Order: sequence, then C-alpha cells, then structure tokens
Amino acid sequence: MPEPLDTGELAHLLVRLEQAVTETGKRFLTQMYLVTALFLLMAVGLTAQGTWEVGIFVAAFGLFIAWIGHRASSKNSPEKMRPIVDVVRNTPEAITLVRHYETSDSMRMFVNHWLSIADGKHQLLLKAPDWEKLYGYLQRHCPHAKFTS
Repeated sequence: MPEPLDTGELAHLLVRLEQAVTETGKRFLTQMYLVTALFLLMAVGLTAQGTWEVGIFVAAFGLFIAWIGHRASSKNSPEKMRPIVDVVRNTPEAITLVRHYETSDSMRMFVNHWLSIADGKHQLLLKAPDWEKLYGYLQRHCPHAKFTS
C-alpha cells in the first residue's frame, strides 16, 4: 500500500488541478483564435492574388479549425472539469482513470505532456510538464484508479 500524500504534496496536486480548470479551456480558445486568424489572413491574401477558389477553401478550413477549437474549449470548460478537483480532494477512491499521453509535432521537437483524470462522469485535462511528479501523487492518492501511460 503506497504511503498517503503529506499536506504539501496534496496542496501542490490540488493547486495544479485548479490551474488546469481555469487554463485548459482558455488555452484551447487562444490557440484556436490564432490558428483561425492565420488561415483567414492566408485566405484574404490568396483571394487578393486572384486565386479565390483556393482562398475560399483555406477560409473554410480556418473555420473548421475554429469549430474544433470551440468544441475542445467547451468540452474542457471549468464547469465540466471542476467536479474532478472536488473528487480528488474529497473522495479520491472515486477516480477511475488517470492517463498520461504526449502530443508533439512530427519531428518531436515540441513535445507536450498531458494528464487526463476521470471519474466516469467528468474528465479533467491538464497540460503537465511536471507530469511524472503529479502522476506519482495521483498513484498514491487515488487507490482504485487505472493508470495508463
């Protein structure tokens, strides 16, 4: 049986989860706005050069990116993720899955580590450069969860 978290470790874990509640959805929205703006600027440039067919296609693709970003942001809204913080704090045995995964570009120059914490009803998504420490805390604190990496 793993040793329980001390107060400082639990506080660190809960603070990181609270940060994720407020930052994850905002991050998806911000990145969506930037990518959509880039595609719309390219579409304007292509249309100005007379290749309006390509410009329309690029604009449509930019709007598709906006739709994906909006969906990701709403799926990871604070209202949907906050219950996981409460479960980790009050009833950690109810956590059913903790998953670590990576996202990166094709050359793996920009690798991002993510933790997904779920209880069956809700999910919290956390961008976690310090994932190993948080993963260890969760392993010690959530005894019934399935851990995948």
